[in-house]
Formats: sequence, structure tokens, C-alpha cells
Amino acid sequence: MKNIVIKYTLLLMGLLIISVFIHYGTIFPLIEMICKSAICCNFFNAMTLMIGEPVICIIIIVFLINHKEKQYYDSIS
Repeated sequence: MKNIVIKYTLLLMGLLIISVFIHYGTIFPLIEMICKSAICCNFFNAMTLMIGEPVICIIIIVFLINHKEKQYYDSIS
């Protein structure tokens, strides 16, 4: 069980790092192009970087854990 926790914790950290690179590579320039005011641009960037992307990464991890548990319980029965 300890190995699974470490595995998924490291996967979550990796996904968060990758999502930050994707954010600054694609989403950040797109938001700067669309928003005209600096306050609006900074607000949308903060919302996507601090709330949206971690939630998406956590949903991916939960889906992977549920899939793994389903495979485990299917193999038992």
C-alpha cells in the first residue's frame, strides 16, 4: 500500500509540473491575447493555474486509482 501511495503522489506531482509548463507554453499566451486589461488577464491566469489545473490533475489521479482498484477486485472474484 505504501508503494501505491508513493507512486500516485509522485505521479500527481509530475502532472502538476507538466500542467504548469503547458500553462505557460499555451494557455498563458492565449489568455494574454484575449484579455485586454492586465487585471482581467492576471485573474484568469491565477484561476486556471491555481484552481483549474490542479483539479484536473487530481481528477486524473482519482480515475487511475479507481481503475486500478477495479482491476484488483475483478482479479479477486
